[in-house]
Amino acid sequence: MKKILGLFFALWSFQASGCHCSYPILAENYQSSGYVALVRIMKATPDPESDSYLNVEIEQLNLYKGKGTPTLKINTMANTSCAFSLPEGSTWLVFAKLDQKGIPGFGPCSGSQQLDRFDPIQHPKAASNDKKSIELKLATLDFIKKKNLDSFNPYHLTLFSLGGCDENIKGYENQRRFAVYEIDVSEDLSIKKITALQEFNNAELAQRLLECLRKNTRINNTNTKGIPTKTKMFVIYYHYPAEGNDPSFVGKFDL
Repeated sequence: MKKILGLFFALWSFQASGCHCSYPILAENYQSSGYVALVRIMKATPDPESDSYLNVEIEQLNLYKGKGTPTLKINTMANTSCAFSLPEGSTWLVFAKLDQKGIPGFGPCSGSQQLDRFDPIQHPKAASNDKKSIELKLATLDFIKKKNLDSFNPYHLTLFSLGGCDENIKGYENQRRFAVYEIDVSEDLSIKKITALQEFNNAELAQRLLECLRKNTRINNTNTKGIPTKTKMFVIYYHYPAEGNDPSFVGKFDL
């Protein structure tokens, strides 16, 4: 667990760069984004209307959500502690919002990540850990794409659990890294049904997690009394294997 927590804080501090960003949960970040893709940065030029923005030409390598686009608008937060750069030729996993013109854009706290940021020769351990984290993210996104979940949660609802399913389920051996659950939400924000789209391959673990989710999952939107039509959401849980004296556990972070 110490290695996992170390990776968590390393990723958080690198992405935040003093900006006090919270590390985004992939499932929530995907559902709230208008554009998710793996891209290569081809050319970045300053936006004539703002010193903080870049107009970026991209090569789109894999589209996970939204419409294909040749350009992005990036808020680099220039001259602040949050400032970051996009080297030409670098590869990024992008989680972006759409502006009024439908152009995807992101800033330092979007959860977007440069995939080739660590030199494997100069920083072999960091590069290895980052590679494993990236592979897990991409495997998760490939599953989401395969199951056509890109239209889920148009109202940007979020979830919370009454029972702490991730804190209390520990000590199970399991090979599959993540499980995905579809959540049917009624117009009054009640949970109608929770269905497993992919479960952990340990049957006891899978059953216990599903029962916990069905018992404890609620919509976390206190300012929303209802939605116009019923909708679907999804939630993802990851399995972290035992390490030393620390038992295995499940959680929502893709580390």
